[in-house]
Amino acid sequence: MKPAAITTLLLLLLGCTRAGPVEGTRRCVHWKDDVRVVVEARCIRCHSGQAAAAGYDMFSYNGVLGGGSDGNANAVAGDPRSTLLEAVRPGAATGPHVDHTDVHSLLEEWVVDCSLSYSGFGIHEGGIANPADQDFHGRKLRESGWDMSSCARCHGEDFRGGNANASCYGCHVDGPTGCTTCHSQDPTSGAHATHASGPVTGRSANCTACHKVPTNWRAPGHIFLADGSLDPAPVEVTFGPGAMNDVHPERRAGPAAWDGVGCSNIACHGATLGDSSVADRTFNWQEPTRNQGCLRCHGAPPSSHQHSLPCLKCHEQVVDGSNALVDRALHLNGVVEVGPAGGNCQACHQDAPFRDTHGGNDAATRPVGAHEVHLTAPHQLSAPLKCADCHRTPATPGETGHLDSDLPAEVFAWRPREPGLAAARGAEPVYDVATGGCAATYCHGGGEVARLDTSPSILRNLTWTSAGQGLVYCGSCHGIPPADPNHDDTMTSLQCVNCHAGSVDRWGRIIINPDGTSLHLNGVANATP
Repeated sequence: MKPAAITTLLLLLLGCTRAGPVEGTRRCVHWKDDVRVVVEARCIRCHSGQAAAAGYDMFSYNGVLGGGSDGNANAVAGDPRSTLLEAVRPGAATGPHVDHTDVHSLLEEWVVDCSLSYSGFGIHEGGIANPADQDFHGRKLRESGWDMSSCARCHGEDFRGGNANASCYGCHVDGPTGCTTCHSQDPTSGAHATHASGPVTGRSANCTACHKVPTNWRAPGHIFLADGSLDPAPVEVTFGPGAMNDVHPERRAGPAAWDGVGCSNIACHGATLGDSSVADRTFNWQEPTRNQGCLRCHGAPPSSHQHSLPCLKCHEQVVDGSNALVDRALHLNGVVEVGPAGGNCQACHQDAPFRDTHGGNDAATRPVGAHEVHLTAPHQLSAPLKCADCHRTPATPGETGHLDSDLPAEVFAWRPREPGLAAARGAEPVYDVATGGCAATYCHGGGEVARLDTSPSILRNLTWTSAGQGLVYCGSCHGIPPADPNHDDTMTSLQCVNCHAGSVDRWGRIIINPDGTSLHLNGVANATP
């Protein structure tokens, strides 16, 4: 321990047993009983609050010692030329300060002779409360290796009074060992301020996102190591779950890391989004203003979105029409919220009129094609089909194989779910991405029974963009009657009702029930009503 620290601590130990200055000694002018009264009566009318004159807020002890708009300390212990004194010096004061020259002698004694004494109580003279002074108690504690027992001897083990009958909580709201005593303000170095205020992300980052927050001030890894020795600088960076809270964990190149200069593989900065439109996923901590905005973490839209639809189209829970965040808790939470609360397929996939992922509805393009006629069944040959009849439909929007796969959408790929209607009755449907052609679907003459039908009118191979070209009609999926062992070639459509009364009426028309369902093209041979 340094000699100066030893001297101070000895004074602390001796001083807590006395009630005040030694009899016969000169009492020093101090802030609590002398200067504060003058400042409150003469100064704070102009020098207080956010609109304090010259930015100099004199409402508190530290405020009087602090700087104004120029940042320079206005009261320096032992300095007769301190700005505070010059402002009211007789013969030199100007403006409104001319009326306050009578307090110069008191302030000069406080600044020069009494070293900005705070309480006037023996051991706490001079700079013990002045953060800029060498005798500041915080500095002395640091030099002593944070030995709080020196404070506890006078102020009690709980620092609420003790033998000195003076509580430390008067200045330290959470006590000397409370978090806010040392961390009353968010750090401003590097990108700390940006993370703390969250101007872009819409939510502030908690300290636990990048650091271990101790359960108490003496916890190992905070000020002290496990062996009781001081933990040397710099502060350790230990990423919390948020940095690993991935939308697509399989795309992570490695664990979240800090190399002393910058961060990498951070989920909060799009490390696992697979978005090639963002090139700054590894960034320098000292460049907090570089590439600000949404583009720092993901594109607008991300490269994985093969469209230019507004974010609101699919993420209405998170943003509004101007891309302003409407629910900060849902942003950067490791989950993709799609549609209204609870998720909704129609947020991205409108049933009618059908639009592709680009927002287009041109039936001449493969992404749109015959979707509309399958979803609405305008020819009344069947009930409207469901997405699951040809596509794998996820239980949730974030399910693997849904949003994380490249376009085009997979067709006739149901696993691990049950196959859709297109594969009913043993059909083995095929979709050709290059030509946009479908073949061997149950709905168009495929399957173990339909394969026996040799009727020449059947069109088993169709092009997806042929909607509206008159290729689908009674007889295009099975013969009228089917040319197979179960049917007589002399039968007409009026006789279908004899075996399929639940599917057709006596005129041979397909029955579509009021609820939109039908027994025709439902994957079952309905031989009875």
